[in-house]
Amino acid sequence: MPKNTAYALTFVLCLLLQFAVAPAICIGGIEPNFLLIPVVLVGLRSGYASGSAMGFICGLLEDFAGSEIIGCMALSMLIVGLLAGIASSVMEIRTAPLLAITAFVAAVLNELAYGLIVVLSSADSAGVLSTVVSYSAFTALYTAVMLFIALVTINLVMHDDPAPSTRLSGGTSYGRPLKLKSRRLR
Repeated sequence: MPKNTAYALTFVLCLLLQFAVAPAICIGGIEPNFLLIPVVLVGLRSGYASGSAMGFICGLLEDFAGSEIIGCMALSMLIVGLLAGIASSVMEIRTAPLLAITAFVAAVLNELAYGLIVVLSSADSAGVLSTVVSYSAFTALYTAVMLFIALVTINLVMHDDPAPSTRLSGGTSYGRPLKLKSRRLR
């Protein structure tokens, strides 16, 4: 599946999940943040600039849907998209254990950044802080589980062609042995 098609489908599906399904699967007032899925996906697959842009868009949509302070979720998701893109430039995150770690770290960072931004921008910092602390850990865990499932599923659907340098290192190209020409000195 082409990358842009996968991004568009993921975005639309996560938008529907966030606003139609997430309230229905709410556990004790805690609901997963499905809009974090396209942010991390785009950050990991297309770099920090695209991840940041997707984070800003998804965060702004979530802010307009119900946040008291517009821009807090946009900024926190922008940060997560930026960091996901930076992480993908350092290492290839495609295996299940690395995706699990990435999902957990992204969800926790999003909740920490959002909580910090809300507390700093609120007049009643003590009240906001107690609310953020009581919900953030559980929201991050719930979101991390959903994010991990989504990333593994999307990773199975999107088949990227390996880079030419990685094809040579394995000795095969799409299951066939490589035929290398040798030069003989005469």
